[in-house]
Amino acid sequence: MPGVKKLVAPYNYKDHLYRFSAPLLVIAGGQDKMAPKKDMMYLKNHVGSTDSTYLEFSKEAGYRADYGHLDLNLGLHAAEDVYPKIYEWLKAHGKEA
Repeated sequence: MPGVKKLVAPYNYKDHLYRFSAPLLVIAGGQDKMAPKKDMMYLKNHVGSTDSTYLEFSKEAGYRADYGHLDLNLGLHAAEDVYPKIYEWLKAHGKEA
């Protein structure tokens, strides 16, 4: 019974990914245990946005380290590896004033 489920079950974001239509940058670290690649790829492939980009920060992808979850923000080389990629994506997707 869909009506009952809506009242008693917690909101499930996975069921509503299709509703997300804004451009999306999905980032993951090669050693990210909190948000592993398979989960991030699921997210990228199930949002409603026609513009979604996936970036993996790992040695295999050409970066200095296999980043973990917090390394993407606080890692030794995040300022050189991660931040510029996010900046480039934001700049490419920003609206001119």
